[in-house]
Amino acid sequence: MGRSRLPFPSLLGLFGALLMLSPELLMVNTEYLYDAPYDDPGVKEALAFAVEQYNLNREDSANYFKVFRVLKTQWKIIQVEYHFMVDLVKTRCKKKVGKIKKYKKIQQCKQLPGNQERPNCYFAVVPGTVPFEMQFKITACV
Repeated sequence: MGRSRLPFPSLLGLFGALLMLSPELLMVNTEYLYDAPYDDPGVKEALAFAVEQYNLNREDSANYFKVFRVLKTQWKIIQVEYHFMVDLVKTRCKKKVGKIKKYKKIQQCKQLPGNQERPNCYFAVVPGTVPFEMQFKITACV
């Protein structure tokens, strides 16, 4: 057995370059993804679910985040999945223990003033076999 010809620092550099790739490229085989119309009811429902879950799972913030801009909506047709690339923005609406705001209410919240964090997120949502039952497959934000 011979040793690797790449020195250790080169391997670290290669690993660092992989970490800088888009989360979408790292996590999803995009060959079966197609652009989806934003006005499709299934797309809207899946995006609403994703934003609600993001806020529910984000325990490090006392405020809700809402969609600032939808960058891309896609779907897999054979095994239905919805994929989103969105910019979120922190709002003035505070989270309350035991109360969860719905997507429409979150979107009505005023944006916090000033230059604050705007996570760019990639969501993948899989609809369940029961209507209105969905689950996150992927969530990645930078």
